[in-house]
Amino acid sequence: STYRRVSNLVKKQLLPTQQLDDAKAKLSSAEENVIAARAQMSQLIKAQGAQGVAAPQVKKAAAALSQASLSLSYTNIFAPKSGHLGKLSAHAGSIVSAGQALLPLIEDNSYWVQANFKETQLERITTGMPATIELDLYPDAQYHGTVKAISPASGSSFSLLPPENATGNWVKIPQRFPILIQLTSESEHPDFPLRVGASATVTVDTVTNDTATAHSDINQAQSSPKEQ
Repeated sequence: STYRRVSNLVKKQLLPTQQLDDAKAKLSSAEENVIAARAQMSQLIKAQGAQGVAAPQVKKAAAALSQASLSLSYTNIFAPKSGHLGKLSAHAGSIVSAGQALLPLIEDNSYWVQANFKETQLERITTGMPATIELDLYPDAQYHGTVKAISPASGSSFSLLPPENATGNWVKIPQRFPILIQLTSESEHPDFPLRVGASATVTVDTVTNDTATAHSDINQAQSSPKEQ
């Protein structure tokens, strides 16, 4: 149940104690509603006799019991995948609707790096090439990965106001193309956990001793790379 999950997270000091109290209060309230609905239904059945099950009051109580049981089931919210919770936007007493985003879930085992290389570097880069990732968070740690995909369009092509070179701009500016780097092992450095949005420097080994380098961000973040 949600209460047990929150309790375990509180024990691990991943959530504040207040959230455990809130979860316990919600669970108790839902259980009390179910008990009250069952008691009301039982009283009506006794009052109406053997044929009382078909009475309108009994049907109403049965509907209330069904709704209370359904509401109780909604107190259990399960994440589709394992991971870590981000900023929580819902609080005790808040009214939420179906489809409303309550919190971001950062999935485990799904980190990737987006490196924005210059178009002049793409000729030497192909999928499957090994890459080395250095995070600004951990200067002494190196991560390894592989070029998974190369975007067919430059990053500026999807911007709100893409650059227009047909207006007399004679300065040729190299465009940047996003390249997806898949990490070989996310547990390569257990003491240095990966974090979303961390700045990184990506070096792709195009041919041994011939490399292309760009600055990047880890996971779902954008960056402005700079060639070394």
